[in-house]
Amino acid sequence: MPGLDLDAWQAAAVLLSGAVAGALRGFSGFGAALVLAPVVSLIVGAHVAVPAIMLSMFVTTAQLIAPTWRHVRWSDQLALSLSGCVGVPAGVALLIYIDPELMRRSISAITVLLALFLLAGWRSTRTPGRLGAAAMGGIGGVLSGSTSLGGPPVVAYLLAGPGSAAQTRASLIYYFAFTQLVSLVMYLLGGLLSWEVVVTAAVVAPSLVVGTWAGLRLFHLASERTFRRVALTILFLVGVSTFFAR
Repeated sequence: MPGLDLDAWQAAAVLLSGAVAGALRGFSGFGAALVLAPVVSLIVGAHVAVPAIMLSMFVTTAQLIAPTWRHVRWSDQLALSLSGCVGVPAGVALLIYIDPELMRRSISAITVLLALFLLAGWRSTRTPGRLGAAAMGGIGGVLSGSTSLGGPPVVAYLLAGPGSAAQTRASLIYYFAFTQLVSLVMYLLGGLLSWEVVVTAAVVAPSLVVGTWAGLRLFHLASERTFRRVALTILFLVGVSTFFAR
């Protein structure tokens, strides 16, 4: 394809990572970037990989929206998602005041501790409500804009709640759909959606779509306990990998 010259090994790496990433996202609602980012960044560079991954994942969001619609608690979901959308540009503005590297490592460390805490069995029996959802969505949005790590705190927040696996997964899918759209608009306004980005996304998307399809079906075979353990393990790995990433 014009604009992206991959050898056989690079093409295989992109296709395999896309399939695995899609399966993770289709099953849990998150985690795709954990697999895709290191591989695609190594091949095309982070400046192309980050918006390309965002664009390709937004394509697969269409696969996830319809099957999860009925599990969304809309009063809480809108508060979580809309405040997250507002928080993204606010986080970008904060970049001039904070050290993103220090923030990234701090968030990663907290994510690891939260994942271990939740894996040990702790779980809230109360639903936080719209105010709590709005607060966490806003925090996640600000952290996404300033450090690109707004996802893990929101994932931990939802997994700590009393919602079922289907409700938690649906909330994650819709939250990321809203915030990804805002991020893509900001990339477009910032001139980051180049032809190379579009071509890279087009290469990644097919295997990501296939993997997402597989993950959707795996989710329906899993128990509530299995879903939580897999999702929390992914969250733990996200925290560890982003802490040590350079």
